[in-house]
Amino acid sequence: MKSRTFFPQVMQQFAGELKNDLNIEQMVVSKIDNISPEKLESLLHRTLAKELRFASIFGIGIGLLVGFIQMVILLLIG
Repeated sequence: MKSRTFFPQVMQQFAGELKNDLNIEQMVVSKIDNISPEKLESLLHRTLAKELRFASIFGIGIGLLVGFIQMVILLLIG
C-alpha cells in the first residue's frame, strides 16, 4: 500500500524540482534576446510570407472595389 502513495509523492517532488531547474520562460527569453534583428526579420518574413501576400492581395481587392463604387457614384451624380 505504501508504494501507491509513495510513487505520486516522489513524482510530484521530481516535477517540482524539474520545474525549478528548467526555467523555460527564461530560456525562451534568452534565446530570443540572442537573435539578431536581421535574422528575426528574415525568419518572420519567411514564416509569414503567405499571410503577407494574402493581406496585400486583399488590400488591393478592397481598394479596387472602393474605387469602382466611387466611380459609379460619380457617374450617377454627375
